[in-house]
Amino acid sequence: MAAAAYISCSFIYNDYDGLPHDYSRKRGLKYERVFLPAHAPPAWKDRAVLWNVVEAAEKTRDSRLAREIIVALPMELTLSQNVRLLEEYVQAQFVSDGMCADVCIHDGDSHNPHAHILLTIRPLNQNGSWQAKTEKEYLCVKDGIEQGFTAAEYRSVQKDGWEKQYLYRVGGLRRYLPPSQAAGYERLSKHPKSTPRGRQNPISRRWNSPEQLTVWRKTWAEAINKHLELAGFDVRVDHRSFKDQEIDRQPTIHEGVFAIRMERKGRRSDRCELNRRIFKDNSALAYWAETVVLLTKAVVLLIPVIANVLETIRVRLLVLLYDWKYNKVRIDEQRDEIAKMKKALPYIQPTIDTLAQKQNEKAALEKELQHTPGLFKKRRKAIETQLFGLTEEISEWMTEHDRLSQLAGSSVAFAQQRIKTAEERLGQLEALSKQLDDAIDEAVETFKAKEKEAASLDQEKLRNERLRLRPEKYAEAYDVIEKQHWICDMDCLQASQKNAAALLGEEADAQIVFPKQKSRQPTLIKHREDIER
Repeated sequence: MAAAAYISCSFIYNDYDGLPHDYSRKRGLKYERVFLPAHAPPAWKDRAVLWNVVEAAEKTRDSRLAREIIVALPMELTLSQNVRLLEEYVQAQFVSDGMCADVCIHDGDSHNPHAHILLTIRPLNQNGSWQAKTEKEYLCVKDGIEQGFTAAEYRSVQKDGWEKQYLYRVGGLRRYLPPSQAAGYERLSKHPKSTPRGRQNPISRRWNSPEQLTVWRKTWAEAINKHLELAGFDVRVDHRSFKDQEIDRQPTIHEGVFAIRMERKGRRSDRCELNRRIFKDNSALAYWAETVVLLTKAVVLLIPVIANVLETIRVRLLVLLYDWKYNKVRIDEQRDEIAKMKKALPYIQPTIDTLAQKQNEKAALEKELQHTPGLFKKRRKAIETQLFGLTEEISEWMTEHDRLSQLAGSSVAFAQQRIKTAEERLGQLEALSKQLDDAIDEAVETFKAKEKEAASLDQEKLRNERLRLRPEKYAEAYDVIEKQHWICDMDCLQASQKNAAALLGEEADAQIVFPKQKSRQPTLIKHREDIER
């Protein structure tokens, strides 16, 4: 409800909780309209009526009320042209498929025209009523095989021997059993076993699928290109990723409002930091591609130019080696974490089961002690002794469970999810390591090629010119590393320059020297003090 009022810059009263949502003073709204399928009630043209009806159809507090799609509009088109583009797309992709769509165009500063498309989640019946999102699905059993059935399906398969399962107390355990196997056991619940979320409506499942999102993205790109062509523009858009388009460029990630707020407050955000790194890498790749093309077309045999090229490649190699070492440490840490979690994983469930068993035994003894008369002192003493021992054991098992929880998680499922996430992160780090290996090899090959081209020059003059440029190049490397990793470790930088020299077949500098006016050690100390604080 608040989202509908926000994007439409309007006032909507929420009948569900009695709260008014007033965004009528918000600016930037250029266009708004509610689209309805043919079988929807005409009164829903009023967005306040529409979204109050949507709210009333949901029964749980965490229900999903709407799906929002935000699309960027081409700046080349006028407002009226963008309106036609948007109306055509919404009608073809959403309204014709049975959704109600609340559409608004925003453009506060004439530099970011975009549209918010708020879509209903539930499919509509032909009489204008909402369909169910999900249907109860009972987990039935037959000959040891478990399968899910809806209520209608169960009525048709019940005669084939399928039975619902109910919760029974079997000894000291709670188990789901069919009535045919539960003779003599205490039934604990009247509700049969079912799937956690039920069976999803097939229309809703299609709307929520990744495949449908891909279709919407593709058709939006096609619609933009069609209207750009009609307006006489040659530019085109593509919904595919760089990888699918075979473009050798790393895509940026979505930063989000919280990351941007952190940056505005002077705090570093990991997402923004990663995007800065990606921008630098893409710029570097573009620079090197352009440099290679220019040097191939025009061989400039000037000592200062060649010296600058060689030192630029050398310092690029130095930065790549520093990144490789930094990434290697992260890979080793990630592997250690995964190994610890996997080592702890087999012990989580047995610990939980043993702890539950001990607690059940303690509860039984406490109950027995409660019903043992005071005259039976020996029996009460024996029970108290057993309780004391069980209490100690439970404390030890709880300590073990806490230790395992810190290593892997409080349950097997949670631990497996943590391991999966950690392995995905490790895969990303290993993929980055492979990219760095390739970039290092490419830099070495490029350096060797340029060195071969400069073979006819005066090598003594070339070496002196390179040594003259080197302090400035070290300063550039330091700045790049400091921006990428927040701090630059001088020991690691020194080791990286030695490795770079070894790969290039040159003699390493005994010590990295910066220009006198750009001493880097005080900056490093300041960052270390910030970290310690």
